[in-house]
Amino acid sequence: MPNPARTGVILAVRVHVAPAVRERFMPLMLANRDGARTAEPGCLRYDVFQDFDDSDCILVIEEYADHAALAAHRESPHYLAWAEFAASLPEGTITRTRWTGVEPYAG
Repeated sequence: MPNPARTGVILAVRVHVAPAVRERFMPLMLANRDGARTAEPGCLRYDVFQDFDDSDCILVIEEYADHAALAAHRESPHYLAWAEFAASLPEGTITRTRWTGVEPYAG
């Protein structure tokens, strides 16, 4: 059960990127990461991982201080550029889950 005292939001985003679009997708994904890390004080973590066995599978872990910080991220130019491209991907390409910390939590 989420701890009501902890307002942070953690997103786990899994993207299956077809080789034909990876060349366009990855620069946008990394620009989104870099923008979130450098321009958003409410972004506590933004990491991009690639599956060892399936280079088409990307995992993104994002952590925001609160829901307002996540909302601010979703209005940023770097997110909007990524989201516009992501909207053109086939349905099911992107899956998202939201998480929050569980006490005791050292984050």
